[in-house]
Amino acid sequence: MGLSRRIMQFRRCALTPSNLSLVLVFALAYVTVRAYVLKIMRQHRAIVYQLEPPEVPYQNAGRFFSQVKFKTSYRDCPISSLAQRSIIKSQLPPGDLQESFLYGSCRRVSPVPRSCDVAEKIFFSSPPDSCASESSINFCKVLGSPAVGWRVVCNETAAKACLSELFVGVTNQATGALDWTQVKSVFKLSDMLNKMLHRPVNLKHFGFAFIKCIVKQASVTFEDHVTLEEYYEGKNSESSAEDIFSEQLLILPPYFTKTSFLEKEDFRNVININIVFIDSVSHQHFFRSLNASVQVLEKIETSSHPVASVFDFELVQAIKSRTYENLQAVFGGIVDTTTESFGTQSLPPEPLKLEALLAGFKQRRYKTLWLEDLCHTWEWGLSKDLHFMNMDDIVDKEFWDYMWQKLSQAEIDDLGPTLAMCRVLQANHVKDHFHGPDAVCFNGRHQHEYLLDYLLMYQQTAYAARQPTFTFTQTNVAHEDSGRRIQTLDQALASYIESVSRLSNTLTIILSDHGNTYGAFLKNSEEAQIEIYHPAMFFIVPNRVSRILGKDAMHTLKVNTKRLVSLLDLHKTLLYLQNPKRRSSATLNLPDQGLFSPVNTNRTCNDIPRIKPNLCICENFETPVRNDVDYNLLAYFAVGRLNDEIQRQALKSFSRSAKESSKQKSLSMVAFRNCEKLILKGVENIKESQEKDGSVNIKMELLVQKSQVFLVSLLMQPKQVKNYGNHGSRLKLQTYERLSSYGEFTRCAEEDVVWPSLCVCEQMNPNLAIVNGSEHLKSDDIHVRDGDGHIGDELGLNLKTNKRSFNDTIDIDINATFSKMLGRGVEKSSCHTTVSRVSSFQVDIGQAVFDLMGNLADGRHAPDMVQTK
Repeated sequence: MGLSRRIMQFRRCALTPSNLSLVLVFALAYVTVRAYVLKIMRQHRAIVYQLEPPEVPYQNAGRFFSQVKFKTSYRDCPISSLAQRSIIKSQLPPGDLQESFLYGSCRRVSPVPRSCDVAEKIFFSSPPDSCASESSINFCKVLGSPAVGWRVVCNETAAKACLSELFVGVTNQATGALDWTQVKSVFKLSDMLNKMLHRPVNLKHFGFAFIKCIVKQASVTFEDHVTLEEYYEGKNSESSAEDIFSEQLLILPPYFTKTSFLEKEDFRNVININIVFIDSVSHQHFFRSLNASVQVLEKIETSSHPVASVFDFELVQAIKSRTYENLQAVFGGIVDTTTESFGTQSLPPEPLKLEALLAGFKQRRYKTLWLEDLCHTWEWGLSKDLHFMNMDDIVDKEFWDYMWQKLSQAEIDDLGPTLAMCRVLQANHVKDHFHGPDAVCFNGRHQHEYLLDYLLMYQQTAYAARQPTFTFTQTNVAHEDSGRRIQTLDQALASYIESVSRLSNTLTIILSDHGNTYGAFLKNSEEAQIEIYHPAMFFIVPNRVSRILGKDAMHTLKVNTKRLVSLLDLHKTLLYLQNPKRRSSATLNLPDQGLFSPVNTNRTCNDIPRIKPNLCICENFETPVRNDVDYNLLAYFAVGRLNDEIQRQALKSFSRSAKESSKQKSLSMVAFRNCEKLILKGVENIKESQEKDGSVNIKMELLVQKSQVFLVSLLMQPKQVKNYGNHGSRLKLQTYERLSSYGEFTRCAEEDVVWPSLCVCEQMNPNLAIVNGSEHLKSDDIHVRDGDGHIGDELGLNLKTNKRSFNDTIDIDINATFSKMLGRGVEKSSCHTTVSRVSSFQVDIGQAVFDLMGNLADGRHAPDMVQTK
């Protein structure tokens, strides 16, 4: 007899002493089992709440567990998800329809067996670095609250450690320079900082101030001709380098003018938008690395008296494994799958369209804040995305004015302590922290702590002032090689989540764009590739926001946590929150309500615009295939196309140099210059998927020299091929991603103005060199048939067979000359292919056939390249 039936029988019976004892026994057993299950779930993540997965049967354990089953060891490694309150069954379709209604057609690809063990070894073999061991000094602190007022209190005891007077550094609002002011006492320091809080017009502080002094002095005194900043940075004076400084970054609350405040009743119906963006962390890695944060999210969601609801979107499909394209989708609603991707070192073709989203909020009197942990004068982050990048490293009034012009166009009001991040990174001896250090510290605190402190202070102050806000905070703590540094974020993020969940009118979205795209995990487990395209997204919806949205919207959010979604859905959601009455154009067939409208249960990755190469996170969408001769041909084709691109970029740079070198009558270019020709060493992890138009998408990993790995995406489209009279296939290399780290080859790439993501070279000895402007090639590198080749559209061929075999095939070098003129002579090319029978091998310079077998574009039309064997 089931437990629920027994309980109902007990209800009908009079409570005798014997019945009462049985009730108590059942109740005690239930409470014990429930507590044990929750403990296992939270501590070990080995059992995950699921809403009736069909794979695992379960026993009805009473009315509280009637909607919950457990997924345990049926997979080698678990798929992480948040423990959540159950969907009410009365709101679901009857019977078998419940399953498809909850989950739709997409289930996450099963984790690669034992990948969790690999992750455990790589990420948790030792504790993450900490800032605790770094010396720190706190001269001042901010006390109070928006309700009673903020004030700065300074510590005279801390100042006694100084051997010099104190100096305060504040960003000049006219030039952007960090201006230092000398203060002679702690009292004057406190007075100056408090005036900055209450008179922001004359003393605008941008949310921070630096305070510093000398705690160990050099033997040589300060020279008059050395500026204060040069002295403190140890410039122009050998003796000053011996000084030891202590420096504090003090976060200050913002000041809001009353001109934009809303009336109390109007403000009660406003929803503030708060996005916390963690770059380069997958859904799985979020759960692996941020245990304290996950526990806080679950505590909020499963509390008996919740202050908010938490939604874990389990199936977010990344658009591309790069931040720019994902942010363009969030803010601009744009996914360009047709334009050729730009290089990592290049400027994006268009700035981020932040104004496409933010302008509507600004019209509703919102204030916008953008925080990030990158240097605003360096080449990454907002400076690159909005096209005010300053590679000359010169920060002056002209740059400062131009930056704010770009920010104004993007509808950004405030950068806050973002303007302090250059100095924080400088203290860590880096200009960006994509490749270390293991912990980014300043005065004994992690870099992200300063940003989260200011963010919460900004939100609390704005709430008290009835000022609507749209805040965006980006941290790159996870964007590095080890995959371990993100663990340093956990405690600060957990504390922030707990606080922000109590801001009653603030919808918080914790978001990532993709998983980590390089590092040891990617080298050691195929699971890391899936994780690249499976980011995390959580909604924290306070109770007041829930009432504003309504029960239907909240129920739909819950349903959509099990559906396949993308950042385009988030864009539509934010537009709806901006103006629920707005009716936008039917962008990509997405509803105007975004995630407040049920996602189609039949949605697949074909329905989500993705920039290739891109792995679908849904099971059975892509089919693994066995490698054979045909796929080797495709691999050679792809490597040829990559080599073409290297040469195209090198030739473009070389052509500019040739035009500038007017004194030289002729110039010739060594084929690949400092970068090497990519040589195929192997092919792995081949997958196929069918596109809507019948074409086939083929993804494969190409292993080349120096243990470098490329993920390429090929598209084979059915097409009538000329000159053959039958159906063939039109093959195209869509795009590629470099899976292995390539920072060590940057020097060679920079010399040739080639994208580092394509370059492989010897660090100390580049493979090729240019001497006196002439080529140095071996006699058999390029075969030229002078006089024998036909001039015009035809090509002369010279075949050379190598004895080396690869997967039971023979390598063939196809070397060609053709008459496309560059103004200096006949262009040369060699192509590499593989055939299974040399005895009957025949080459016809047509279109698709040669396009498949070699690396000449469009058959008879010569590519813009110079290539050696």
